[in-house]
Amino acid sequence: MENDQLHEQIKQAEFEINDLLQINHVMILIWIIYIDSIDFVFIKVLREEFQAIQSKIDKLQIDYNQMKPNYLELEQQLETAKRTNQRLEDELIIYKNRQADIYNYDSELYNTR
Repeated sequence: MENDQLHEQIKQAEFEINDLLQINHVMILIWIIYIDSIDFVFIKVLREEFQAIQSKIDKLQIDYNQMKPNYLELEQQLETAKRTNQRLEDELIIYKNRQADIYNYDSELYNTR
């Protein structure tokens, strides 16, 4: 009799353990599905962010490609202006030297009179 009760209690405990294992298994599956859905959303957000960044990079590349010829032209104009400016400065120095020579010559003529 006592053996029967123990045997019945053991069967009841096994039944409860199996129920708990099944519930635990279901809970684990639910968590796996939940984590997968979070991962999916996270990956989707990362993909969208990456695509937005890639789009900005593409736009910057297009802008750069459009601006580059203008930049090169302006750079060439700047170099031309620098050369012209240097030539004008050189001519100005020559002019001032000639003017000084003329002034000195006039001063000598005036002083010799």
